[in-house]
Amino acid sequence: MRKSDIALELFNEGYNCAQAVLSAFDEEIGLDRKTAIKISCEYGAGMAKGGTCGAVMGALMVLEFKLKQNNSGNSNLEELVFNAQGNLKINLNILIIQLSVKS
Repeated sequence: MRKSDIALELFNEGYNCAQAVLSAFDEEIGLDRKTAIKISCEYGAGMAKGGTCGAVMGALMVLEFKLKQNNSGNSNLEELVFNAQGNLKINLNILIIQLSVKS
């Protein structure tokens, strides 16, 4: 089963976006489901008003766990994640502005 299908199934069971995404990868990152649910519960609505959405927060947690597991010291990946998060926020803000102008 694809990770996206697992995340969707978890979301449909009532878990928030961050919980669903992080829990879909629980085995790969060495977490049990209960722990994954607990540590991601506060990010379901995203991070800060108008900030990063819960699904992205869950994905960022997965990447962070993978970085720590590999202990590769690959700061390029950390930088890519940071930039992607910033770019996503900028693109979402542009989309919101465009939609509000059209309505």
